[in-house]
Amino acid sequence: MFHLTAQFKCYLPYKDLTESVIVDRLQQFISRCVLWLPGQQVLLEDEKEKHIVFTPTGLDKPPVVVELLQKSPSSSGLYPLTVTMTPMTTPTLVLPVTFDLIGLFCNDIDTRLVAKQLRNRLQEQIKLIAQTIMVDKATNDQDIHSVFFFHFNLPNQHVPITIPYPDLPLSTDIRVIPSPLPDSSLLSLRTKLHQTFCLPTNRPFLRKTNRQWSPWKQEARLFDPHVSLNLTEGGDGLALVNGSYLYYHYMQEKFNDKGWGCAYRSLQTIWSWFRCQGYTDAPVPTHREIQQTLVDCGDKEKPFIGSSEWIGSIEVSTVLSHSLQIESRIHHCSRGADIAGTGRLLQHHFRNQGTPVMIGGGVLAHTILGVDYDEQSGDIKFLILDPHYTGPEDINLINGKGCGWKRMNFWDQNASYNLCMPIRPQEI
Repeated sequence: MFHLTAQFKCYLPYKDLTESVIVDRLQQFISRCVLWLPGQQVLLEDEKEKHIVFTPTGLDKPPVVVELLQKSPSSSGLYPLTVTMTPMTTPTLVLPVTFDLIGLFCNDIDTRLVAKQLRNRLQEQIKLIAQTIMVDKATNDQDIHSVFFFHFNLPNQHVPITIPYPDLPLSTDIRVIPSPLPDSSLLSLRTKLHQTFCLPTNRPFLRKTNRQWSPWKQEARLFDPHVSLNLTEGGDGLALVNGSYLYYHYMQEKFNDKGWGCAYRSLQTIWSWFRCQGYTDAPVPTHREIQQTLVDCGDKEKPFIGSSEWIGSIEVSTVLSHSLQIESRIHHCSRGADIAGTGRLLQHHFRNQGTPVMIGGGVLAHTILGVDYDEQSGDIKFLILDPHYTGPEDINLINGKGCGWKRMNFWDQNASYNLCMPIRPQEI
């Protein structure tokens, strides 16, 4: 897979704005640019390099980056797209232009063919930019927006789809620094797209945070460590977390929370699940930010901030409700032995909500990612993500220590427990 992104500014006539004017201006600029493979030091369209064959990466690997560079009009040099197109003397709109496109190839391929496909994709995006802006102008002349392209991986789709979204409001004042449209303002457009692609209407697939290669996804923490476990042993009683998450545990970021921070880490893992599914773009909070939230909503006093005090399932549900408007169901077990009776409850939760479950009891907190419950025999196992793990982000070390199946003897039979089961919002 090849990935090309480019950003620059273009000036457009404010009064006589048409689709053809936008296309002509952008094509004029692109004609002065070349496609460059920085890692290979190769000009993709150079006729002198006729037999360069390149092996593209697969869909499961980071894409090969292609850059769009300007040719110097006075020399043979190349330079980044830092110079904007010359503004006109008449009133103009400042259009921030962002190209973002991918090229997919199954086999080794001549770089000139890569360039041809990317050039075709550039032309397609130019037309989409023009069409989207003109539709915006026709429906709301006072509020025209630039266009940003997002790539999404959809269920049962083998290749990403690319969707243009209106992004930055255009202005005639170059000094204005616009803010992008929030996801909430794109609800009606997403609703139509969900219908077009036959997507469920009760969970997000096409929010900006769902996009492929979202910057926050470049994490040092491990995603979904449980998927490398043997999860095929369970029968009809197996129910698992539905969706990706990040594994938060003791001592990450060189922050020493050993002995008191397990519930904070479980909350961070749950928060990351909502972020991975696109329900929020809010960063996962630090321990101090969690404490500040509990003080702000009146649950704790001010000295709590910066302390090493524990929190439990109730505090976790309070933070989720206050910060993300996520409600949770709290289930109380008066002693550890009663957890054996949560099989049906957890099955129902994972099959209908799919969110990680935080369980706190005594002085310990854990995250439940799944359950394997045999209703006839009463046998039950819990898939546990352990926030007490202190080792490196190594899946071979984590599985069995930080993540694994546990039976009833894992729980303190005499301690009381609360389960915090977050409810997935029914929204797109």
